[in-house]
Amino acid sequence: MNWKRTVLLSLVLAAVGTAAVYADDIYETIKAKKVSVSVNGQSLKEQGLQVNSKVYVPLNEMADTVQAMIEYDGDQVAIYKPNVHMALFSVVKDRITTPFGNVTKGGEYNFAIFTQVDNLQKEVKNLKFEIFDPHGKSVYNAIFPLSLKDNFWHFTPTITLKFNQTGEYKIRAYMQLSVQGGYHLVSEKIIQSLEK
Repeated sequence: MNWKRTVLLSLVLAAVGTAAVYADDIYETIKAKKVSVSVNGQSLKEQGLQVNSKVYVPLNEMADTVQAMIEYDGDQVAIYKPNVHMALFSVVKDRITTPFGNVTKGGEYNFAIFTQVDNLQKEVKNLKFEIFDPHGKSVYNAIFPLSLKDNFWHFTPTITLKFNQTGEYKIRAYMQLSVQGGYHLVSEKIIQSLEK
């Protein structure tokens, strides 16, 4: 009985070792080279592959970087890149007044996010906004049902937010292609919170 376990373990270890060597042989056969990929100075977690004069990058990780939506359907992949522009406006007494940008640390501000979208090739079910503080903690999150295609404009209701820290507050806009699907980052805006 003991010899059967030993033989089985030997076969498993041999198969694993062969697979690892075979994977390295594949890289050598197609002359693939692992390369690091960065976009706007930010390195991707996964490496790309350079084969001949072409570079292949990890698509899932690139989606957020280029702010596109990716849809998988069997053996097909569709990439949608709508034009999404965000602008911020101060709100005073429930009226939109002036463009909104840098803030002072410790201040509480009322503002709205105006979003203009065009070149939307696929119907979108929901639009989501999330604001992150300089440490990456979510400080605001709202979802707006849409069911729109092509182009649209959207104003959020008034957002009241206290900026407790200095640094970059990131406003991110996400779109959802189907009710069961995930959200795709499609735009990002920065608010600078400065010392007094």
